[in-house]
Amino acid sequence: MVFYVQYILIPKIAIWLLIMISLNVAYYITGHGFGHVTRSLELIRGLMMTGRFRVHVVTNIPRQFFYSELNEFNIDIDKFTTSCAVGSKTSNDDCELSFIHWHRNLDTGGIQKDVIHMDPFLTLDAYYREIHLNRDRLLEFEIDWLKREDIQLILMDATTLACRAGYEAGIKTVFVSNFSWDFIYQESLKDIKQLHMFDDTPDEYKKYEDMIDLCTRDMLLCTYYLRYPGEVPLPAEFDETGRSCRGPLITRQIRNKDLRKELNIPDHLKVLLLGFGGHATEWNLQDHFLPQGWFCLVLRASPEMMPSERFRSLPQNVYVPDLIHASDVVLGKVGYGFVSETISGGTPLVYVPRVYWAEEDFLVSVIRDKYNAALPISLDEFNRGNWEPYIEEAFKLKGTWNIASGDHPDTATGKIISVLDHVMKDL
Repeated sequence: MVFYVQYILIPKIAIWLLIMISLNVAYYITGHGFGHVTRSLELIRGLMMTGRFRVHVVTNIPRQFFYSELNEFNIDIDKFTTSCAVGSKTSNDDCELSFIHWHRNLDTGGIQKDVIHMDPFLTLDAYYREIHLNRDRLLEFEIDWLKREDIQLILMDATTLACRAGYEAGIKTVFVSNFSWDFIYQESLKDIKQLHMFDDTPDEYKKYEDMIDLCTRDMLLCTYYLRYPGEVPLPAEFDETGRSCRGPLITRQIRNKDLRKELNIPDHLKVLLLGFGGHATEWNLQDHFLPQGWFCLVLRASPEMMPSERFRSLPQNVYVPDLIHASDVVLGKVGYGFVSETISGGTPLVYVPRVYWAEEDFLVSVIRDKYNAALPISLDEFNRGNWEPYIEEAFKLKGTWNIASGDHPDTATGKIISVLDHVMKDL
């Protein structure tokens, strides 16, 4: 009755907005790294808070991660979220909620040897074996699911096969990412050719070439591409006219500006945050790695690894944006999460360059070339513990940049939602 009365009273110009209420959105999020899921959570929060979107998240990131993060947004999880299993025949009555988690994935991400070294062959081979060889079956299931759940818009963070499924189901699709996996796979293939891995068996190259070609053709079917900073080049065949735009620097917001005080770190000490994203590492830390007058907070390490009282390990569930804001320098790697959160947190980054990771140069162009907020340390220097000159030099950069108006995270979700409204209304 309420909606009927509103429909009668509102002017015609607002009728379209009313139709948009409870738009069913499927959001496919790659399980590779925390940067994709954390930025996606920020957008999910924005979508939910409008009251206009019902978000179905499809990912292999565990349900509990989303629940704990959404709880921090003061969203009533019990009231507004649920979870549905793969192949579930859940009825609309059972899932009339704002957030629904579906545990499956349509990509295999990048395979890493360790926190620095990617494995280009295993990256390609994992997708070939798990996704490409099962492509027809996966698509059949996905298309049926999209229709059964009455999905009206598809968002994708890097997952190309979801674009094909949406196209076949007649649903508009929007990439919200700085890359899609077809680009990473193309660069991985170049790497294994330079390593001469299959020069004696060229058919191995050919099967991956065919796979990547399909991924690219899937990606070309998207309705729109909203490209986050650090964006990689689009395929030459992609017609950008009216189909893409540069997105803002979406990132998680700082929640606790008093964290440093709560951690009981003396004011006279400078703070280094050490970590490599969501990856645990067997650190071989020594006290002399740290300059005099500095204190080190360490992500994803056990207390037994701490060499002195100047180092402190942190629990698994820490909220990293608050830690970045509480620190004077971050030491880690270049990933979207660290790039966006160090820029927005005003804290410079010392990074160890990664090997065989094609996204990195484009992220470096943002944090180092555009904002002058980062500098590299070689893996050899890092392992030898010669951190001091790099940390001290990075500290000079602290607070020296302003976030460009087009990048500003405070208005990011609003800008993205405006683009989605445009896609649904005009394309």
